[in-house]
Amino acid sequence: KGSPFWQIVGTVAGQRVRQSAGTSDRAAAQAEASHLEARIRREKLYGKEHETTFGDAALSYVEAKHRDRETVCSPRYLPEIIRRYGKRTLAAFSPGEIRDMAAALHPKGSGAYRNRHGIAPFMAVYNHAVARKLAPLIKVERFPEKPPKTRSVDRAWIDAVRSHIDRE
Repeated sequence: KGSPFWQIVGTVAGQRVRQSAGTSDRAAAQAEASHLEARIRREKLYGKEHETTFGDAALSYVEAKHRDRETVCSPRYLPEIIRRYGKRTLAAFSPGEIRDMAAALHPKGSGAYRNRHGIAPFMAVYNHAVARKLAPLIKVERFPEKPPKTRSVDRAWIDAVRSHIDRE
C-alpha cells in the first residue's frame, strides 16, 4: 500500500516473516523470498551459527557497542573487511584465511599494522558473534611484531633540552 516495493509475508518453519523485498520487480522479489525461505530452513536444520554472515555479525557488533555506549574496535577499518567478506558465513572462515585476509588488505604493512588494522577488527566482530553463539570458536595467530626502534636518551640530551627551554 503506497510503496513500489514488494513485501515478503508468511510463515516459514514456524517463524513469522514480514519484510520488504527491496525491489519493485516481481521476479526479483520472488527470488528474494525463495532465498529467505531457504536460509530460514537451513538455520532451523543446522543452527544459526552455520548461516550467520560476517556482515550480519558486524552489524550486530556495532549496534551492541552503540547501545552499551562502548567503543567499537577500529570502526574505520571494518567497512573494507565487510565489503570484501560480508557475505561469507562465519563458519566458513579458518584462522589461516583470516591471516591471509589481513595480508591481502595491507600487503605492504608490518606485522603490527596487519594485526591492528586487519586481525583485531575482524576478531572483535567474530568474538562478539561467538559470545552470542552465532559462530564456532577459533583462535587466530597474530603476525610477529618487531619491537619499536627507539633510542634511550642520556643525561647530556636532557641537559641540552633544558638549556633551550630555560632560554625561552
